[in-house]
Amino acid sequence: MAEPISTTATGAASVGFLALLIGAIGPVAADVMLVVISALAGCFIALSSKPSQSVLQSIGFIVIGVTVALVLSWAATSAVTRLVPGLDSAYTPALIAMFIGFMGNQLPALFAAIVAKVKAKLGL
Repeated sequence: MAEPISTTATGAASVGFLALLIGAIGPVAADVMLVVISALAGCFIALSSKPSQSVLQSIGFIVIGVTVALVLSWAATSAVTRLVPGLDSAYTPALIAMFIGFMGNQLPALFAAIVAKVKAKLGL
């Protein structure tokens, strides 16, 4: 059985350390978590249109969809805010991540169309 004094001291020290971390990285972590939750919401909506999947296929779809949404949302936010500076907001990456997650079913076709246009422009 653990000693109550050492367990309490360890718990208090870890809570204090956690409080310091939240103060140090809280604003950054909040923005990232907002984007992750938005990407998850979009992926869950896209997943609801695919009823005949196993649990492992669903987990893979969610992981890939959220990862793609995270990477593309930050890049798309940078491009959009350069073109339209009025859209520069803390919520813009989250909205773009939710849209990309929502488009999770159509992303392969969308990427194929983009590659075909690039090939046509380059004459390949």
